[in-house]
Amino acid sequence: MADRPELGFMQARRASLIIRLPRRSKGTRLKTPTPPRLQGERIVLRGFTRADRNALFAVFSDTRVTRYWSHHAWTEIAQAQRYLNGIARGWRDGSLQQWAIADLQTDQAIGSLTFYDIVPAHARAGIGYALQPDHWGKGLAAEAVDLALRHAFDSLGWMRIEADTDPDNAASIRLLERVGFQREGIARERYRLDMGELGQTQDSLLLGLLKRDFVPRGLDASGC
Repeated sequence: MADRPELGFMQARRASLIIRLPRRSKGTRLKTPTPPRLQGERIVLRGFTRADRNALFAVFSDTRVTRYWSHHAWTEIAQAQRYLNGIARGWRDGSLQQWAIADLQTDQAIGSLTFYDIVPAHARAGIGYALQPDHWGKGLAAEAVDLALRHAFDSLGWMRIEADTDPDNAASIRLLERVGFQREGIARERYRLDMGELGQTQDSLLLGLLKRDFVPRGLDASGC
């Protein structure tokens, strides 16, 4: 449920990463780095483009997607554009890495996968993902998560990935546990969906995955 750098320099030291961003003069703007393309059997994780605005809106305006999310369904296309702007900022400043989940054959964006709360000094980050409901039940979310985790552990050198989800989101919990995540606690009333005095709150199940516990896709006992 939780949705939410280019690494200029990486150095292994006590399982940590050090980021050194190029210096820039006042008035200049860092160019948004090109996200690495992570290709699977049926989907690809690629950078978002402006052309993905409508597809992104289709995902997060669907109440089936946001049922277990930390915000309500979108109602305006402008929300998708602001989200895309935030993704670009995240890649520039290293605060998040977010990909479009796209169909390998058509390149149509059908979802989103994010590393957020990136802490290079401790080689950890959080993971979040969302998929358009027409593509549920096909193992595509599992394929996207597998691609991202392989990249995190093998290419970025991270040692721990964290996730949080609604305790009632059984499908997402099954996916996470299948690849090795373990339940680490409940954060009560972690999210407020309405900010009024009697606003609706949402608990969060916290899960963690260590690199040594990762079960790559195809090796899990379920075979999914």
